Amino acid sequence: MNARIAVRANRLGTLVTGRPGDLVIDYAAELPGPVYDIMYNSSTGWFSVTVFTGLDQPRRWDNRPGTDPGYPRIDNILGASTPMAILAVLDVPPDAIGYVVRSLGG
Repeated sequence: MNARIAVRANRLGTLVTGRPGDLVIDYAAELPGPVYDIMYNSSTGWFSVTVFTGLDQPRRWDNRPGTDPGYPRIDNILGASTPMAILAVLDVPPDAIGYVVRSLGG
């Protein structure tokens, strides 16, 4: 087992937290998916979710509208379109990724 990750059940399947690296792509290829890769930078407030479905082209939601997210952009994750709402629909506690709500002033 990779010591940089933690694995636990959640209501959608399995929650893997930490730094799984390329395992996300491996999981997507092997599991019935989709696999949601949540990334968050506490310094900048950047939050994104990349959705992997099998070997199809990944898609990404991020909180930087008007920028190139690196993959085709999607408008929501399971109908949610804010970081807190996305975490809720994916059954991911905010503290599992160190997420904190940032004010617009910084």
